[in-house]
Amino acid sequence: MVSGATGAVGSAAVQIGCHLGATVSTKASLANHALARSLGAGTLCDYRDGTPPGLFDVILEFMGTLGWARARSLLAPGGRLVMVTADLSHMLGAAQHPRRRGCRVLTGTNKDDLPGQPLQVLLRKLGELRQGDRARKAALKD
Repeated sequence: MVSGATGAVGSAAVQIGCHLGATVSTKASLANHALARSLGAGTLCDYRDGTPPGLFDVILEFMGTLGWARARSLLAPGGRLVMVTADLSHMLGAAQHPRRRGCRVLTGTNKDDLPGQPLQVLLRKLGELRQGDRARKAALKD
């Protein structure tokens, strides 16, 4: 799920996710839903109405409004919350407790190089999902 899907970085994240075969849900203003759909978004939600339904493997938070408290019920087991725009308390909290309830919270303060880069996290996760799809298709052909 991409929160802030029609901004400069959010729109790139939507396109990359779709290109890699992910089903991308978005949170954006109602006025920008046509743009989000043209970028490849599947489920669209007006940011004023909450979040799209479902559990998400990755939540990219570009708006700085979601935070861990609101995101935890939206994350699938082992999911990742990537807070690209986070206030000081969220950044410090993620640095002190990056793993929570089987999920990982990432901001610019994380120590690991790869998990500290939001788009790299998305690409890596989506690449893993796509490899699994390719393996299943190859097994069906055999």
